[in-house]
Amino acid sequence: MEITFDTTVTPACLRFAGEMTIYAAAGVHREMFPRFEICNEMTFDLSAVEEIDSAGLQLLLLARQHAEAIGKAFALAAISPAVGELLELFGLGAFFGVPALGAPIADMSDADEPA
Repeated sequence: MEITFDTTVTPACLRFAGEMTIYAAAGVHREMFPRFEICNEMTFDLSAVEEIDSAGLQLLLLARQHAEAIGKAFALAAISPAVGELLELFGLGAFFGVPALGAPIADMSDADEPA
């Protein structure tokens, strides 16, 4: 899994590419959580995530929970089809503010409304 951190945009963005699976979970966890301490707002760009399993989903749930616990804003900025399918499978699209599967990614700004 390749992870890049972009602070030149507002909000800051963590971009993930590759497989967000059990095999990458420890590394993703190590990279992800310290970033919340240096930003008030954070987005995750998951558009290049080719595969995600339940461990990857747990990391996303943990990230959102951690952000709320420390009073930071958190959102998914973009998702890949693999991420969209997993969120839909578990009924978590609305929880993460993601439009229904197949909706254009531009609609994510209006994702507060139930799909």
